[in-house]
Amino acid sequence: MKSINRSRLLFLAAVFLFALISSLTASPVGDDYLLYYAFERPDIRFTAFTNGRYIANRLAYLIVRYPAAKIVLMTLLLSGCILLLAELTQIRQKRQSVSWLALALFVLMPSNIYSEVVLWLFAFAVHLVPVIFTLLYMRLCFREFAGKEPKHRKLLIPLCVLLGFGGAFFVEHVSIFNVVFAGFVLIYAIRSKQQKPHAYQAAYAVSTLLGLILMLINPNYKDVAAETETHTFRTMAFDLTDILFQVYTKITPLFAKKYFLLHFLIAAALCFLYLRADTSGWSRERGRYAKLSLGCIAAYALYAVFNAGFVSFVSLTASERMGALECAFAFLYVISLLYLSYVMTEHERFVRIAVYICGTVMCTAPFCIVSPVTPRCFFVVFCFWLLLALELFTTAAEQLSEKTCAMLQKAAILTGCGAVGILCYINGANGYVFRFSVRMLKKQLDAGIQKVDIVTVPYPEYTLQSEFADDIVRIGEQNRSITDTMNADMLDMYLTYMLDYYNLDKLDPEEFHAVKIEYRNYTM
Repeated sequence: MKSINRSRLLFLAAVFLFALISSLTASPVGDDYLLYYAFERPDIRFTAFTNGRYIANRLAYLIVRYPAAKIVLMTLLLSGCILLLAELTQIRQKRQSVSWLALALFVLMPSNIYSEVVLWLFAFAVHLVPVIFTLLYMRLCFREFAGKEPKHRKLLIPLCVLLGFGGAFFVEHVSIFNVVFAGFVLIYAIRSKQQKPHAYQAAYAVSTLLGLILMLINPNYKDVAAETETHTFRTMAFDLTDILFQVYTKITPLFAKKYFLLHFLIAAALCFLYLRADTSGWSRERGRYAKLSLGCIAAYALYAVFNAGFVSFVSLTASERMGALECAFAFLYVISLLYLSYVMTEHERFVRIAVYICGTVMCTAPFCIVSPVTPRCFFVVFCFWLLLALELFTTAAEQLSEKTCAMLQKAAILTGCGAVGILCYINGANGYVFRFSVRMLKKQLDAGIQKVDIVTVPYPEYTLQSEFADDIVRIGEQNRSITDTMNADMLDMYLTYMLDYYNLDKLDPEEFHAVKIEYRNYTM
């Protein structure tokens, strides 16, 4: 019991450390500079609160504008998100190995998603926080499905109203999923013999639907659909050719393939369950379909690992044709997961698995017609894949001996601590070098030097701060005044307010020239 408590305390400390270091090393990028000055300067006031993400926009402004609020809110919210992901699959039995595995897999998410969601202040509020709202309600429903009735049921009604209505004003594709999931919960409770609908479920369904409607009636979405919106780069395309191009070249690579660690764990868990399953009562067709599904799942996992560790097939073939093949492969993978999970798991667990798989598809579908498609849009998809992998791992762990589970727990603790330690070092190194770069740039400008060296961060794939050096170099190359914000495009506006934010007012765009140099070369 004491070892379990120590493991739990160590896990909480690792989660808090990772969240704290992430919050301390996150700094404004892109839209954050505009939001910082949005209420001070009339020429950019249109950049603030122009869409239906009412709560996300205000939370983002709070995080961007006040450093203390950023550290406190980001640390607590990121910790909460990780803890919910770790706890959601542990409804029946608490397993520290699952918690540590969840932490390790979360920390080892694709670097482009991590840098765009966790370290970009505006995107953190828009894309990570609504996942917390969704996970809280999913945990409540899944515990109900497992027969664990919540205490103080009447208090759940106002709580679910807050979860449903509040969670709707962050990002559109998650809000749409929440509405569909709320409807599914009600239908499932009505049709199930073991369940019955409750008032809090109806309250959540009504509030989340009302929130989605209020969100989408914002005039901004009408302007985007009519292609008359001029403040951002968002567009919608309904032509079939454009949709297919979007699916093949932008969506399919981000939908599943990049999460190779998750797919490897999914394939390993299902292979283990298949080998341990009693197939004596199976029909010939079920056995054949199970083998085909398992083969497809294993093949997709190997394909994802190969693409991550060696070379992408897309670089070797015509991208659109390869994109079409990847899309078909991903479709077969999803169907195989659904079928094999239905065969290998009990009903209650299969319901959760089906929700996760359908969640990945539903939260991806809007981007068939909406642009731009960026890695941060797929953070919720990554979370669903993570939950699916943990659910199958938990299922397999239930069939292992206590000795094997103890070994797995030790391995998970080492992996989790190692992953947290490595990423904390990466964040710390990037944060230190970035601040060093800004200080050295100021010193060079104070000395009257306009041909400067700009130091680059050591791990650019793990931070959007790497774009700072590129932006500084671009200023010297564009050969025009950066203060003409009324006629400049959005990227030039970022540059203007980025320089204001860092007090780089001595930079002369007509004389300025910058050369990028690595930190270790600069300090030698």
